[in-house]
Amino acid sequence: FKQKTAYEIYQCDWSSDVCSSDLDVLSADPRRRRSQVKVHERVESVLRFLAGPISAKGITVRVEVGSDLRTAPMFPAEVMIMLTNLLTNAVKNAAEGGNIWIDGQDLGNALEVIISNDGAAVDLDEAERWFLPFESTTTVVDDVLGQGLGLGLPIVRALTDDYRGDVRFIEPTHGPGTSIKVVLPKKGKEQ
Repeated sequence: FKQKTAYEIYQCDWSSDVCSSDLDVLSADPRRRRSQVKVHERVESVLRFLAGPISAKGITVRVEVGSDLRTAPMFPAEVMIMLTNLLTNAVKNAAEGGNIWIDGQDLGNALEVIISNDGAAVDLDEAERWFLPFESTTTVVDDVLGQGLGLGLPIVRALTDDYRGDVRFIEPTHGPGTSIKVVLPKKGKEQ
């Protein structure tokens, strides 16, 4: 009972972050509402939201994202959407008692975030198909997170494309499993 209550509280905290971010997108002049989003803060928010499923599967999450790593001017909700979709996939596909790694770094003219898990592997020769609508990467239906519709990665791709960035599956960075890399230029949409 305690864990469920904490999970519900995490959902409220995460929902508050998204709801206030959505209002920014809907304001009269949304360009002025974009800001350099602290990636670490958004990662922590999404992890609070996913705390229940992470705990239920006994997953260890390792975050190596500097507190000063920031995006180009973006809506905070866009960053939340990308991270939520990527981390939900990582949780669904991580092994029971497995690991998820979140690595972020400043590349100078861009930022890079790599999310890895040691569960189900994605065949890199067929990886582009997972960015097509309704192609789900979920191999086993999660009791809490479900299977999904296969729209998460297409949404992430659309957002990264919108900011002239890139998202793709790469060779696993932490042993067997799956890694996905997002690169976002430091220059925003209007620059």
